[in-house]
Amino acid sequence: MPRLHVLHYQCVEHNTLLSAHPNDVHASSPTEICRYIRKALQSLFGDSAVAELLLCHLVSTTYARPANNPICSMPMNFIGVSDSRMIIRMLKALLPKVHVIEITPELLSEQLLMPVMDHEKGRLRQSVLQVSDGTVLVVDETKLSGNRIRVNGHAERNVTAFQNLVVSQRLDYDYVYYQLPLLCDVNVLILSRGASVMAQVPFVVAVPPQYTDGIDPVTELLSNHRSRLIEIRRFLLDCRSNVQYVSIQEEMNKIITDDFVEMRRRSSLAGDPGAALHRLLTLSRLEAAIEAKTEVDRECWKKALFLDSEREEGLKMIKN
Repeated sequence: MPRLHVLHYQCVEHNTLLSAHPNDVHASSPTEICRYIRKALQSLFGDSAVAELLLCHLVSTTYARPANNPICSMPMNFIGVSDSRMIIRMLKALLPKVHVIEITPELLSEQLLMPVMDHEKGRLRQSVLQVSDGTVLVVDETKLSGNRIRVNGHAERNVTAFQNLVVSQRLDYDYVYYQLPLLCDVNVLILSRGASVMAQVPFVVAVPPQYTDGIDPVTELLSNHRSRLIEIRRFLLDCRSNVQYVSIQEEMNKIITDDFVEMRRRSSLAGDPGAALHRLLTLSRLEAAIEAKTEVDRECWKKALFLDSEREEGLKMIKN
């Protein structure tokens, strides 16, 4: 088996590579590029709130881990997805690193999703969850019949490994005699018909019934905006890089606290209040990064409140 012995390496960000593109022409402003992306995503779903939530997901990143809690990680589950192909095609057009895992009973029971050390051959067996930081990991559950899995073979270990990746942004490497947890920064997007069977995530979004008006939004994007694809990718990656620099000043923190207390008083929060606040803070930071702001302001906070409210309303419509 070929081996690569590394004496020194330097991590290279994708946005750095894109900035060095030989045909680098800044023909469009960031505002225009953002408008193209929003239009493409809205044409995909027919819903501006769902499109905006996906945009936030694409620029999310784990930049800090106080008490082992990933900050600004946004694992998301799209439910109500009958056909995942169009969504996956759009993601691959917008971003340089998209990895798709199609979940089947055979995959879960017969194949280990985490890396495992083969001591006989002296090498680490690569796994499908072993992806580089910044990858959008699409977990496609739409082929599961009955939205259930059989708990046999490796299924239980695989589900546990995936849940650790989603919740803690950590992948456990199995060296047989011990487990070595390694931190990662992966954007996990689950596509399913009903609630995910693999993991519970903080951002569950009901996708409107999929439809077609005869226009393929991915073909439209590639046909009319192909020359801007480098700019689109650079914009998304730059936003992702800027998330870590977004702060919440004391004055804004007081506004957020007052609004949240009032929401609790009116009982307008669904589920765990702590989880709800975490979602809102994450969305407000990501909206600030998308708008090239270094601080969360009232506009970003109000946008976060609106998006989470729309998300909750979409879930209620499905349940009813």
